[in-house]
Amino acid sequence: MNILLKRLIILILIMVTIATANPGGDLSGYIKDTETGEPIPYANVILKGTDLGDATDVHGRFVILDVPAGKYNLFVSMMGYKSFSTSIKIIENQDKRVDLEIVPTDIQTQGVTVTAEEQRFKDKVETSRINITMKDILLTPAFVEQDVFRTLQMTPSVKSKNDFSSALVVRGGSPDENLIMLDGIEIYNPYHLGGVFSTFNAKAISDAEFIAGGFNAKYGNRNSSVLNITSREGNSRKKLLFKNSKFGDYFNLSGLSGEVSMLTSKFLAEGPVGNGSWMLAGRRTYFDKLAQAYYAFNDDELPGKYYFWDSQAKVIQDITDKDRLTYCGYFGRDFLEMDFDDDNGGGFGIDFDWGNYTSGLRWRHVPNTKIHSVTSLYHTNYDWDLNAEISQMDSLKDGKAYESTINYLEEVSLQDWTLKEELNFYATDHHTITTGFELKNINMKTYQKIQDITFLDQNRNVNIFGVFLQDKWKVNNLLSVQTGLRISRYNGHEHNYYDPRIGLKYLLSDNSSLKVSWGIYNQFIFTQNHEEEIINFVNFWGTVPEHLDAQTCQHYILGFERRFGNKFFASIEGYYKPYSNLMVNNPKNDPSIDKDDFIEGKGEAWGIELLLKKSVGKFSGWIGYSYSKLYRRVDFNSDGKIEKSADEVYNPKYDQPHSFNCVLSYKLNSKNSFGLTIKSASGQPYTPVVGKTFSQSNMGNYLNPYSELRNIVGQRNSARYPVYFRSDISWVRNIYPFDIEGKFKFQIINFTNHFNTLFYYWRHDRSPSEVTAISMFPIIPSIGFEFKI
Repeated sequence: MNILLKRLIILILIMVTIATANPGGDLSGYIKDTETGEPIPYANVILKGTDLGDATDVHGRFVILDVPAGKYNLFVSMMGYKSFSTSIKIIENQDKRVDLEIVPTDIQTQGVTVTAEEQRFKDKVETSRINITMKDILLTPAFVEQDVFRTLQMTPSVKSKNDFSSALVVRGGSPDENLIMLDGIEIYNPYHLGGVFSTFNAKAISDAEFIAGGFNAKYGNRNSSVLNITSREGNSRKKLLFKNSKFGDYFNLSGLSGEVSMLTSKFLAEGPVGNGSWMLAGRRTYFDKLAQAYYAFNDDELPGKYYFWDSQAKVIQDITDKDRLTYCGYFGRDFLEMDFDDDNGGGFGIDFDWGNYTSGLRWRHVPNTKIHSVTSLYHTNYDWDLNAEISQMDSLKDGKAYESTINYLEEVSLQDWTLKEELNFYATDHHTITTGFELKNINMKTYQKIQDITFLDQNRNVNIFGVFLQDKWKVNNLLSVQTGLRISRYNGHEHNYYDPRIGLKYLLSDNSSLKVSWGIYNQFIFTQNHEEEIINFVNFWGTVPEHLDAQTCQHYILGFERRFGNKFFASIEGYYKPYSNLMVNNPKNDPSIDKDDFIEGKGEAWGIELLLKKSVGKFSGWIGYSYSKLYRRVDFNSDGKIEKSADEVYNPKYDQPHSFNCVLSYKLNSKNSFGLTIKSASGQPYTPVVGKTFSQSNMGNYLNPYSELRNIVGQRNSARYPVYFRSDISWVRNIYPFDIEGKFKFQIINFTNHFNTLFYYWRHDRSPSEVTAISMFPIIPSIGFEFKI
C-alpha cells in the first residue's frame, strides 16, 4: 500500500510541473445569493467574447484556467437571478479570485437560460446523474410531507419496495447497496417508521446529487448508487434581532420558517454568526398525541404510542479567505411503546427506540486557483434498544394463580469514525486530477439476553481503507474522458481490492451527447434483513465474513442525451450490471454453525431507461419509463449445481419489468399551483401457496401434535401480484395571514383509491381455505400549513 501511495504522489507532482508551465492566468471564485449569502450551484460563468467558462459546483465555486492575459467582461447567469457582468483583468502567471453576489428575480430571459443549461450539459461526464433541487421535491405530492426519497422513487432508475417504504431500489440492487450521505456523513438507517418517512427534512436541503450507476472512484464500498445530500448553509445577511446591540454583530436570527401537517410539525431557523452562518432544523411527529386524544375521547386505555423526532444543524466559519471550517450534525430517534393484555391475565409489552446521531467537522483549504482541498472527520452512531416482556397466568396444584414473566433485552450499536481527504488539482484547462483517501473504523456491538441468560455478546472492530486517483481529461471540444482507480483494503481479508472506473462523453452537437461508463464496485458491509420483509424498522448491519469474498459487481452503461431549446431535456440509457459475487441469507441456517449464515451466489440486472424533463414554464415536470430484468443464481442446497427446479434460479422481489412515472406541476398564477403524479409498474414477484398440509404444533400439544396447518408453496417467486397503479394530486396556495408569508397545502394520496396488493394472507382454519389480499395505501387526503418570517 505504501508503494501505491508513493506512485500517486509522484504522478501528482508530475502534473504540478506540467501545470506551472502554463503562460496564461487562472481565474476562480464563488457565486452567492446577495439576499442570503448562500452559494448558488450550477450558475453559469463565462468570459464574454471567448469560449472560456465554467458552471459552479454545489458550493458555488467556479474555475477557469489558462486565460490569456488581458481585460475581460465576466458574465454570470442563473435561472431565477438577474444576470451580472463585471470587468476583470488577467495577469500572466497570476491567480485571479473574484467572488460575486447576484440578485434573485422572478424574471429570466430565454437566452440566459439556454447559456446556463448549455454549459452544464457540456461539462458533466458522469452517466446516470440527477440533481434534485427543492423545486423538484416540492413538485412531487408525497405522503403527508415532501420527501427527497419519495421524489427519487419517481425517476426511471429507482423503484420502491411498497407504499410503506421510502427505501431506494436502484437498478435491481437492494437498499443497502446505496451510499447515502448527508453533508458527506454516511447515514446507516435513513428512515423513520420502518421506511414510511426518510430522515431528511426537505426544507433543510440545498441540493441532492443522485448517481444511479457508473459513479466515479472517490465513492466506494457500495454496489449500486450514491446519494449525496447537501444541507443549506443558512442566511448570513438579514438581522432580525439585536439590531442595536454589538452582540447582534456576532450572532443573529435572519429567518424562521415552519410547517404543520396532519402528522408532523417542523421548523427551520437560520442566521449569521461570526464570519459565517448557522442553520438549525427540527421535526417531530405527533402520532402519539393524536392517538392519546382519540382514546381519551372514547374513554379507553391507550395500548401504545409511537413518535419520532429529528434535527439538523450546520455552522460555517470563514477563518481566512482561503480557509473555511464547517460543523454539521444530524440527530434523530424513533420511539415505540406497546402494552397488550389478554383475557387470561397475561400480556405483552414492548419498549423499542432506535436512531442516528452524526457529527462532522470539515476543513476546506483553497490556497490558490489550482488547489481545492477538503479534509473531513466524521462520527456516526446508529443504535437501537429493544425491551420486551411476555407475561402469563399459571396455576399451582393448590389452585393459586401466579404470574410468570419472560424478559427479552436486545442492544445493538454501530459506531463509525471516518477520516477523509479529497484533493482537487486543476492541472491544466484539459486535466483535473482528483485524489484522496478514506479511513473508516467501524465498531459493531450486539447484546441479547433472555431473563438472566446472555445468548449473544459480540463486539467487532472493522477497518476499511480506500485510496483513489482520477483524471478528468478534456481531450478536445467534443470528447471528455474520466478515468479513475480506487484501491480498498478490508481488514477481514488479506488482499487489496482494485476498482477501476472509466467514463467518457462525446458531443454529437451543441445539444446532444453520447455517454459511456464502466467500472468495478466492491462492498464490504451489508444489512442482514430479508428482502421479503414488508417493513424494516431497523437495519441490522454486518460485515462480509472472513471466509467469503466481498460483494462485487460491474456497471456497463451507454446513454444518449439531448436538449431541445431551453425547456426540454431527454435521455435514454441502457445498463448491464452483473454480480460476480453476492450474498443471500441461508434459509437452512444452523445456529450452531458460525459460517453458514450466508451463501454466495451470482446475479445480473439489465434494463433501459427513458426520461423527458421540462424545467421551465407554467408546466414543468418529467415523464419516465424503464424496462428491466433481474436474475439470481444461488446454490442453496450446496450440491455444486444450480437448478431452477430447486428454486436456485429466480427473480428477486425487486424485479418489476415495466415501470412508468409521471410528475407534473402547473402554476396557474402567482397564488395557486397544482401537482399530479402517476406511477404504474409490473406487480412484484412472490412465492405462491399451492396447498396445505398438517404440521407439528410449536407449542407441543401432546393430545394432537399435528393440529396445525401450514402452507405448501410453489416455485420461488414464480407468481406476480397485480399491476401497481397510484396517482396523487396536490394543491398549494400562497397565503398571507397577518402579513406573514405562508402556504396552504392540500393533497390526496391515491386519489383513484386503486387497490394495490401488498401481500396475500391465507387462513387454513376455514374450510375451504380463505385468502385475503392486504392493500397498500388507500385514498388518503391531508392538509398542511407553512409559514416564513
